[in-house]
Amino acid sequence: MLNSRVVVLYAATIIVIIGHGSKAKACLEVEREALLKYKAFLKRPASLSSWINDSNSDCCGWERVTCDPDSGHVTHLSLQFLNGVYPHPDDFDPYNHQCLNFLTLDFSFFIPFKNLTTIDFSFNCFNNSIFTQDHGGMSTLKTLEAIDLSYCSFNISVIDTLTSFTSLKTLLLRNNFLDGPFPVRELLALRNLEHLDLSGNRLQSPSEIDDFKRMSELKNLETLDLSQNYLTINVTSIFRSLSPLKFLKNLLLSEYSMGTLGPLAIDELSVLQNLETLDLSKTSLTITSSSSTTLEYSKTLSRLMLETLDLSGTHIVNANTTFKFLSHLPNLRSLILHESGILFGEQDNEVFTDLPNLEVLILRSVSGTTVPIQGLCKMKNLQELDVSDNHLTGSLSSFSCLKNLTSLRALDLSRNFLSGNISLSFLAHNNAPLEYLSLADNNFEGTFPLSTLANYSDLKVLRLGRQQNKKFQVETENPPWIPSFQLQYLDMSSCQLNSATGTIPTFLSNQSSLIFIDLSNNNLLGRFPNWLLMNNPKLEALFLNNNLFNGYFEDQKMNIHLYTLDVSNNMIQGKLPTSLGFSFPYLEYLNASFNVLDGDIPASVGEMSTLRTLDLAYNNLSGELPNEMFKGCISLQILSLSHNKFQGQILAAPLSMTFLSVLMLDNNNFHGKLQDGLRNMQHLGLLDLSNNDLSGELPGWVVGNLNLVFLSVSGNNFEGAIPRELCELEFITFVSLSHNRFSGALPSCLGNSSSWLKFIHLRNNSLAGTIPESILNNSELFSLDLGDNNISGSVPNSVNGLTNLKYLSLAGNRLQGQLPKQICELKQLNFLDLSRNNFSGTIPTCFNNISFGNQGNYYDFLANYFRSSYFGFIYSQLLYINFQYHNFDVEMHDKVASYFAPEEMRITTKGSSLSYKGNILNNMSGLDLSCNQLEGKISQTIGDLVALHALNLSHNHLVGSIPDSFQKLKMIESLDLSFNRLSGQIPLQLQGLNSLAVFNVSYNNFSGRAPDEGQFATFGGNSYIGNPYLSWRISNRGTAMAPLPALATFNNGEDNSVIDFTSFCWTFAASYVMVVLVFIAILWINPYWRRKWFYFIEDCLYKCFGGVLKDVFY
Repeated sequence: MLNSRVVVLYAATIIVIIGHGSKAKACLEVEREALLKYKAFLKRPASLSSWINDSNSDCCGWERVTCDPDSGHVTHLSLQFLNGVYPHPDDFDPYNHQCLNFLTLDFSFFIPFKNLTTIDFSFNCFNNSIFTQDHGGMSTLKTLEAIDLSYCSFNISVIDTLTSFTSLKTLLLRNNFLDGPFPVRELLALRNLEHLDLSGNRLQSPSEIDDFKRMSELKNLETLDLSQNYLTINVTSIFRSLSPLKFLKNLLLSEYSMGTLGPLAIDELSVLQNLETLDLSKTSLTITSSSSTTLEYSKTLSRLMLETLDLSGTHIVNANTTFKFLSHLPNLRSLILHESGILFGEQDNEVFTDLPNLEVLILRSVSGTTVPIQGLCKMKNLQELDVSDNHLTGSLSSFSCLKNLTSLRALDLSRNFLSGNISLSFLAHNNAPLEYLSLADNNFEGTFPLSTLANYSDLKVLRLGRQQNKKFQVETENPPWIPSFQLQYLDMSSCQLNSATGTIPTFLSNQSSLIFIDLSNNNLLGRFPNWLLMNNPKLEALFLNNNLFNGYFEDQKMNIHLYTLDVSNNMIQGKLPTSLGFSFPYLEYLNASFNVLDGDIPASVGEMSTLRTLDLAYNNLSGELPNEMFKGCISLQILSLSHNKFQGQILAAPLSMTFLSVLMLDNNNFHGKLQDGLRNMQHLGLLDLSNNDLSGELPGWVVGNLNLVFLSVSGNNFEGAIPRELCELEFITFVSLSHNRFSGALPSCLGNSSSWLKFIHLRNNSLAGTIPESILNNSELFSLDLGDNNISGSVPNSVNGLTNLKYLSLAGNRLQGQLPKQICELKQLNFLDLSRNNFSGTIPTCFNNISFGNQGNYYDFLANYFRSSYFGFIYSQLLYINFQYHNFDVEMHDKVASYFAPEEMRITTKGSSLSYKGNILNNMSGLDLSCNQLEGKISQTIGDLVALHALNLSHNHLVGSIPDSFQKLKMIESLDLSFNRLSGQIPLQLQGLNSLAVFNVSYNNFSGRAPDEGQFATFGGNSYIGNPYLSWRISNRGTAMAPLPALATFNNGEDNSVIDFTSFCWTFAASYVMVVLVFIAILWINPYWRRKWFYFIEDCLYKCFGGVLKDVFY
């Protein structure tokens, strides 16, 4: 708010008119030629299309040029944004901006302009110094009064050159790279300065502290902005040094590094008699007050002209005393205390009553104490009140006294814990001049009919979004109503808007002045509202994501204001409009992911030169990527085209996207070898080409980008050795080369490549050799997946160096030897998969030292890492729009942390291998030692793994019984002990494992009766088959025998069944022969039973074949 007021002050002085000047008299030829020379000097002259070399073209009618209507002389030039690529000015970061190229600002081009008064060069990329052919020629620019060089990358040397402009009244050098001592002596050459802005630089205190006092020699100075510098001059000294400046009205010291240099007594303000605006925000000052409260101090303060005071980010020791002093400032109208650390006590409920003339009061995030609302209600003249983010509780009825504020224009109660229904009875009558109302991010419930706002005719901003209570709804259709207002800003995100019908608010069809619209996360139905774009020509940001809109995205009229458009997660179909790039030429953020769009990307996208983020992932788009996009989208930083049907070769031609930082082309149909298009992508941080049909060797230059953080080429047909350039990446965090045909040994340097390296996924290749110990020495590694390769040897004892490891898979290799006990030192593990190897010996008894999910789930761990990681920092800078309007943590938890998950976690049971991917890993932990040569008993300590979800010890040579401690595995979902030599009874205590869904003990030597209660009532005979002495109840799943699972080929043909099949056959045959011989002996010895047997046979033959025998013999 305060910055906007200062901008207005500057605007009053530096009036830059973009458009057509008066044509009362044509411009001078010498000035027209000078402008054409400057256009030719620029690297991007296309932005000055009206500047043409035609003698009939009047330069006074050119864009960015303003002339004096009487003389025809050029008086104003607006030359900003002509040589640089930047984000939206509101989000500009001076130390993280990008430049296409640098130029030397040469003032010799402007010597012909005798009457030039104002020139704006802001937001360009110039060298660190200004060069001119004729330095003395600058003295001819005697009329130049205002120059703006903000955001231009200049260093301190620019000040020396500017000293020749003695007529300057306004000098703006905001956000450059000015460093070194404060240039007091150089600035004194500009005696006429009235407005000086040096904010956002790196200026330090003068070499001699007394030098700063000479600033008082700039007698005409009205505005001085020293915010965001490294000055260490005591703020009290600054006040006293500037006190002789009788015309000084605006002093801005925001984020001025002086917080450790002692407190500021509030009465020190008295030395600046004419000051109207003072900004001390974010200075970490401690605000105190003098012990004196004499009448003399009161009279001194009463003579001050101060109107606006910003103490945000300071610490006010005594609220009551401080506000007593402020009450003596008769002109004080605006008081800003955002994050001021002020502590209100119960006795401070009347603290604001001494400020009856205050019109603007900002108390956002002031402290953890209760804001004295009742005292605020007595400030009759209050027009703007912000008490957001203060942990306020209760219902709106507790704010009923606010209805006394009949002049209230803006009220912000957002980001609190307010509950109950929304009732506007706490506000003044409907005819109050309310313009701004924010109740977002609270805990309201019930249904809020928007019709209650119908008569607030001045309403321009309405924010109701993101209520924590899912019972909150906004109804806009019932009862019918017609609004008397014209909104500019509307936020109703996550409001269950018209939940009964899913209808988009019809009152919006009457709104034509909207600048910002957020209707996201509401499950709205119906056709995509193209009319929202048509009806609001000044729209800048539109969020319709996470709804259920269908239909088509139609061609639109040109909107030069729109810079953010998010329609993701809907059901929009059809093709993208062919005129997309022409309709929104200045769009910076476009997200249409998770729809059902088809067809090609229109070539007009190449016209969007300011586009920074393009996300079209998860659609049905096809065809080849248009060359126009790669040539024209020169500002693009994020390109996400994942999960479509694009085809062709990837980036065959070099790109013009110099600043591309995130490229996601995974899960498409791209084929062929990688071309050179990515070779010069110096800013590339994330590259995902996984799940395509790419082939050939992986070029070293792909992984040779020193800024690369995330690399995934899994699921392709790459072959050859892993490039050693991968080891040279300083910031690499994630590497996934899984599911390819890479061969050779693992690079021994991989573990030492980067201290940032956390994830190595190389599953399902043809890698051979042993495990390099260098990889095992990386204590920062989170996930290591070397499964399904040809790695041999044993697991080195140095595996205990992976102290932070969460996921380890060495499955499907040729590893042998005993399991090292050092594995037990990996206490952070969630998943351990050593299956399908040739490990022997016993299972270590120390596995209970491993957490297996008992120390937080995997995804939360990833999300926490992401927030603090280098990659998180880079990605957050790119997705600036999410910070401004949305909850970044929520979006990134799902969208980015999932990239870091392992490719899959396999649980093998009952002969089937189940793969788990994505969010399900959030609730999984597992131990898989199956298909090895392990022997001995199962340790009781395995039962101590109480957080384990899956345990597979099948296909080994384990003996003994199932430990009773298994009853403690309350989280277990899958337990497979099949194909071993276990014996005894199955413990009945296992019936208490209520989460158990898969249980397999087939082909062992168990005896007795299997448990049949709880989850065991659902297990069929396939869970117990191959245990000849075990019986079980027939469950609802039946007892049909399942096909015998094929044994692993690496078991060398060993018979893994519990009872030797050959012995069983010989025993069965001998028993059968013995029974027959005993029966014959009985018939031979006893005539009675012999006759009975013959009569029985005769009777059976007669009954079965009597009719046939009669026909034959009779």
